[in-house]
Amino acid sequence: MTNTPAAPSLPMARDRGPFDPPADLAEMAREPVSRLRYPDGSLGWLVTGHEEGNQVHLDQRFSAKSELRVSPVAPAGAPKMPAPPGMFVFMDPPDHTRLRNQVAKQFTARRMKLLAEGIEELTDKKIKEMKAAGDTADLIEALARPVPGQVICDILGVAYEDRDSFQAQMENQLALDASPEEVMGQSMNVVMFLHQLVGAKRAAPGEDVISALIEAGELRDDEIVGIAFVLLFGGLETVTNMIALGTMALLTHREQWERLCADPGLVDGAVEELLRYLTIFQYGTTMTAMEDMRIGEQEVKAGEMVTVSLAAGNRDPRKYDDPDELDVTRNAQSHMAFGRGIHYCLGAQLARVELRIVFDRLVREFPTLRLAEPAESGEFRVNHEIYGVERVQVAW
Repeated sequence: MTNTPAAPSLPMARDRGPFDPPADLAEMAREPVSRLRYPDGSLGWLVTGHEEGNQVHLDQRFSAKSELRVSPVAPAGAPKMPAPPGMFVFMDPPDHTRLRNQVAKQFTARRMKLLAEGIEELTDKKIKEMKAAGDTADLIEALARPVPGQVICDILGVAYEDRDSFQAQMENQLALDASPEEVMGQSMNVVMFLHQLVGAKRAAPGEDVISALIEAGELRDDEIVGIAFVLLFGGLETVTNMIALGTMALLTHREQWERLCADPGLVDGAVEELLRYLTIFQYGTTMTAMEDMRIGEQEVKAGEMVTVSLAAGNRDPRKYDDPDELDVTRNAQSHMAFGRGIHYCLGAQLARVELRIVFDRLVREFPTLRLAEPAESGEFRVNHEIYGVERVQVAW
């Protein structure tokens, strides 16, 4: 009988407080590349170094194909399958390039300008409603969920009233304790909803991205559905939880909040620092080595899985001074929160616009904002791929 070497696995307990990566991950990060055990029993690699993580993201000898990879947090026995049509994040060139280019064309400067204007109006409206309702609120329900929810509805051309039809199901798909059957069932429900939406847009086009993709005539309906699925995945939970956790982190580090209130011009840089410091995509990106190669000083064999820990890379002391400190004046532009290379997050620019507007309005309108409950007592979504919190009760 062959003995296989011991190796840690994911997920790891978040035991260093609500804003810091797990202690075990921090310990592993002493080496930029180390062994990792995957749910199917295979051994691969966890990349925790900032430089080494960028190397993986930029080297196209690593494949993102879903039929080749094993998620480090997938349930044991989860099948390897090709990506559904349109879901380019789980594809390699040339399919990835063809699909990504089609949707990238839709995020024009004009559309981004219109979206930004709409985000400003919506944020102002929600803040006015917060003030009118009293001097306390759950920030998630009052602001962090409705703003990105309305934005993604506008992008896809969905009636805001239909948001509940897909939002809860998208959340459930990210739960680590969901079975493969549950995830597949939830996914199919969302896909069916999106197929109906694409059909409706063919009959009555609007000013949205789905209508524009239909009009361009380059993609099949099932590919447009897959693209819409990717946009939903990237545009809802990520921004909601960055607003919620970002506000919690700033209010917990009171001197940082007061610094922003005194100088709102620091907000743009503060957003980059919050993206680095929080890194809510807990388990990073996983790809498959297609040939023997080196990552830093480590030999990697063809066929081995490699997971880049974005959270560890964003806390790499070789890259950032005092990486465990939140500093809104830090130059954090080089963070890995959106990935790198050809799979760099397509919605990064839009997410930045949303976060900058929301935090700008918060520090200007609520300088006395405070947490009504200690951050440590919150109910955190440790069992989700997107780290978050269930509620943020604030007062002013």
